[in-house]
Amino acid sequence: MTQYVPFAPSALANFQFTPVLDGVNYNARVAWNAYGLRYYLYIYTTAGVLKLCIPLIQSPTDHDFNLAEGYFKTPIIFRASSQTFEIG
Repeated sequence: MTQYVPFAPSALANFQFTPVLDGVNYNARVAWNAYGLRYYLYIYTTAGVLKLCIPLIQSPTDHDFNLAEGYFKTPIIFRASSQTFEIG
């Protein structure tokens, strides 16, 4: 089952959500990187161990860029048209 998380960034705090990846709960944080002038996705275990850090690459409607490729079997797609994370 696909989990949909609308991306709603704030100038005051990092965007956060809790995805289930490969059947395990993780903490996700999306932060703006001023040096790179882009958002980055960070995935942490519930114990706070960093598992993944990747630039937030937008997928067009007709193609999926899996942000979790090589790290998790569960795909994480960030859809440009809807500004939504699609997990699963």
